[in-house]
Amino acid sequence: MVSSLPLAFKGFVQLNCHIRKMDTVKKENWNIIAAYLANEELDEEALELIGQLKANPDEWEKTVAFFNATTDAARMRRFDADKAWEKFQTKPAQTAKKRSMPLYRFMVKYAAAVALLLVASVLFWYFFNTQDSITYATAANDFSHPVYELGDGSRVTLNHGSSIELSSRFGKKIREIKLTGEAYFEVAPDQNCPFIVHTYNAEIEVLGTAFNVNAYSNVKNVEVAVNHGKVQFRSANNDAIYLEKGEKGILTHDYKKLTKMASFDLNELAWATGYIEFNAANLNEVARTLENAFNIKMNIDEEVDTMLMLTASFTRQDIDYIFEVAGITLDLDIEQTNRRVYLLKNKK
Repeated sequence: MVSSLPLAFKGFVQLNCHIRKMDTVKKENWNIIAAYLANEELDEEALELIGQLKANPDEWEKTVAFFNATTDAARMRRFDADKAWEKFQTKPAQTAKKRSMPLYRFMVKYAAAVALLLVASVLFWYFFNTQDSITYATAANDFSHPVYELGDGSRVTLNHGSSIELSSRFGKKIREIKLTGEAYFEVAPDQNCPFIVHTYNAEIEVLGTAFNVNAYSNVKNVEVAVNHGKVQFRSANNDAIYLEKGEKGILTHDYKKLTKMASFDLNELAWATGYIEFNAANLNEVARTLENAFNIKMNIDEEVDTMLMLTASFTRQDIDYIFEVAGITLDLDIEQTNRRVYLLKNKK
């Protein structure tokens, strides 16, 4: 399709040039052409002229087409040569204008259509051509939080029920990823090649940073939290905000509003970073953080004082170790009641 554009343009230029050449046609020749196309009898000299014109088939075809358009021959099939000549002589500027302006507009629209189609084709190929893409995914019940190192040195940690899709050429000239669900990105710096994350209704662009994107389809908002560095957060309608370290951006479910939060709890990223810090956090806050970090459910017995405070920090310790520390510090028992359900209760 791309190669046909110059050929089409060349054809239009040739037609315009031929129209200009028609300005040199003599009235006598015009009469002969009219008589010939009306199937009238011609003498030898007129027939010789017609033979000369038809010797160049392309030029003859253009001459007939132009003549027909000017004289309404396509409808009448009979020609009044004098009227045709008068029409041609008295309205050349108008004829040229009518032909040149539509040509210009057509070429602009044609070029725009080709460009749009090319862009759409590239995007379609990039995201949906599975023969040339790589997909990493986790099941809904997979809480292992696997870490994938990409070709450019960037690292992606996937939460449960999530996936990323990228081109097999990722890292060479393009660094674009399609995300479903939630992932934590640690992006290798590259000033010449931005790192772009696409979700179903938003786009996040960075050069080098670490940030989290929560874009589960069943969650009402898309959230981007920046651990360090700087990102641009864009909605589908091209609204955009910039986020820096410690800031969070939220895109509402109706995709109409982007908001920025000046700060957020870094424990929200604990599921990926493994770092948890409690600074005089009450028991409800502790439970919420551990639920998010380990994808578990924590129930608090009604006899437990939820205003108990915990101050402690953990770096990639497992849940059993954290429970042990919390239990000793707060004088609590933590009992597993189901596969991923725990109960906090006072020690007997």
